[in-house]
Amino acid sequence: MIDIALDVQLPRQLRAVGHLRRTVRSLCVEMGVATDDVDALVLATSEACNNIILHADLDDTFEVRFRLRGHTARIEVVNENTPFLDLEQQAADPLSESGRGLQIMRHLCDEARFTTSGEGGTLVEMVRHVQATEGSLLDGPG
Repeated sequence: MIDIALDVQLPRQLRAVGHLRRTVRSLCVEMGVATDDVDALVLATSEACNNIILHADLDDTFEVRFRLRGHTARIEVVNENTPFLDLEQQAADPLSESGRGLQIMRHLCDEARFTTSGEGGTLVEMVRHVQATEGSLLDGPG
């Protein structure tokens, strides 16, 4: 079984999210994650990062932790300096102008939590169970 971890600290810039999307996509494809799951993971990661870019302080950086362990992908996006206000309330209100990204993340992942991080910032945690393509490395040697 594979166990891959990617931890990156990124500047609060849209182009950084583009680079991260390509990295996550490439990693998943190379390991043999099914196309639908790759697309969902890339979009969920992008939505979480975009929330930080929209809501964090201008000079903030943020951290993304991506882990692929067997058939389970875990994504954590952390902003330590600026909390998002009323994350759960925004995610629960389908008519709200903000919070749609949170709904998208919940739809794309088997688990999605939006909490305050230890330093008063925001932690987005998402888990998705993924399928393998034929000849995938997800199941280990074979």
